Amino acid sequence: MSSGCFIAAFSMVLANLQVQSYSTMYDFRYSAATSDYKFEGILSPDPFVVFLANNGLTGYYVAYDTANSRFYYNNSSNWSTYVSNYSTLTNRFTKSSGSALTTNYYTVSTVTSYSDLVSKISSALSSRPQGIILVGSSHTLVVTCENGSYYVYDPWSNNKSARYRKSLSTYITSSSTPMSFGDINGYITID
Repeated sequence: MSSGCFIAAFSMVLANLQVQSYSTMYDFRYSAATSDYKFEGILSPDPFVVFLANNGLTGYYVAYDTANSRFYYNNSSNWSTYVSNYSTLTNRFTKSSGSALTTNYYTVSTVTSYSDLVSKISSALSSRPQGIILVGSSHTLVVTCENGSYYVYDPWSNNKSARYRKSLSTYITSSSTPMSFGDINGYITID
């Protein structure tokens, strides 16, 4: 679970659950006329907000240095996209009812075929329209079940049309995608 794809996949599932930040956060992307302005309030879990939460930041001291094209926080760029404890990350968000989120990681033994993969994840997906996070040895993505068909939402590609709603059977058997049967280690549910 060590890259931006995990942050992006995590934010997709959280957004599908329509959760919000647990407490006030600040977002400089809403800056109007001055660089000092930041939106203050409860934020939705887009990848930037999830990134802030992952680093224990509220965003108050985060800004963008346009001259050097970089984000900064107290003149430091030592941030992490590594998520060592996803339960801690989910604690930074809450459902609209105010109830806490729960996360679980399920290890998947060796996956040998598409039907084998579906048998291992279908029960988790049957009650989770928001999707699950499929974790591989070097990549992470979201899988959903829609009307009995399985789809992948993959943050990997720079091509926007390639990221959205690919058939799981086509995706997982393709040699041009970053995850194959042998790479799958498990999946994460968020409720």
